[in-house]
Formats: sequence, structure tokens, C-alpha cells
Amino acid sequence: MNEVIELYSLHDLEVNSIALLLEVPNGTVKSRLHRARNQLKAYYLAEQVAEQEN
Repeated sequence: MNEVIELYSLHDLEVNSIALLLEVPNGTVKSRLHRARNQLKAYYLAEQVAEQEN
């Protein structure tokens, strides 16, 4: 799992806190979070399609 989504979702850290922790700009955290959500969504949708085919 992407570390940004883990820190945000599982550890309830805010974007600013994650940025400080990882020493990256807030925008980078937001971009990584967006990308990770899209990857999770694609994975979930692919799993649904696979289940429907069986």
C-alpha cells in the first residue's frame, strides 16, 4: 500500500503532517494521495469484474 494513503487513512494524519514527515511539499502529498486512490479504485473495479465473470 502506498505510504501516503496509509498515513492518511490508517493513521489519520493530515496532508500537512504527512508533508512534514516525508519532507515533501503539500502538493506532492496531495498528488500521491490522488494517484493512490485511483489505483485502489482501479483494483477494486477489476476485482468486481473478475467476480462477475465467475
